[in-house]
Amino acid sequence: MKKTLSILFSAAFVAMLLVGCEEDEEPIKNYYELDGVEYAIDSSMFWYQSGMGGDPYIRLITAVDGQDNPDLIKLYPNKGLNELPGTYTWAAKPAMGAAEAGTYDVGYTADYAGMAYEWTAVGKDGSTDLTITETETGIYHVEGTMTLSVGSYDYSTGVFTETGTKSLMLDYTGAITPL
Repeated sequence: MKKTLSILFSAAFVAMLLVGCEEDEEPIKNYYELDGVEYAIDSSMFWYQSGMGGDPYIRLITAVDGQDNPDLIKLYPNKGLNELPGTYTWAAKPAMGAAEAGTYDVGYTADYAGMAYEWTAVGKDGSTDLTITETETGIYHVEGTMTLSVGSYDYSTGVFTETGTKSLMLDYTGAITPL
C-alpha cells in the first residue's frame, strides 16, 4: 500500500512539473528594425518634456554597437483626454497647434548626442498604426511599422528637407516612465 501511494504521489508530482513547463512564457524580446537590420532595445521608454515647450512625448534611447552615441526614437501619440493604450493612426505632427486625438507622429535620430547626430528623420505617409496595449499595470506593449523621411532641418526656418526614406519596425514591452 505504501509503495502504491508513493508511486501515485511520484506520478502526480511529475505530471505537475510537466504541466508547469508548458505554461512557461517565452522571454520578451524588445527590438526595433531599421531597414531590416535588427537592434536590441536595452532601455525603457519614458515620457519627456522639452525645456523649449511643446507637448510631452515618449522617448526611447538605446545603444547601438559600433556607435559612440545611442539612437533616439521619439513617439508623439496624441491621446487626447483618453488613457495611453489605444490604436493611433499616423499623421504628420503639425508645426503649430495640436494634432488630432488618436493620431501619432514619430522621429528618429541616429548617433544622438544632443544637437549633434549622424542623421535624423520624421514620420511619413505609409506608416502603419501604432498600437499601445497595457499588458499589466504599468507595462505596455508598443508596436508599429513606420516610414521615415530622412533628411535635415534648417533650424533658422524650421523647414525639413528629405534626402531619402527608411523603414522602422518597433516591438517594445515594458514600462513607460511618467514625467
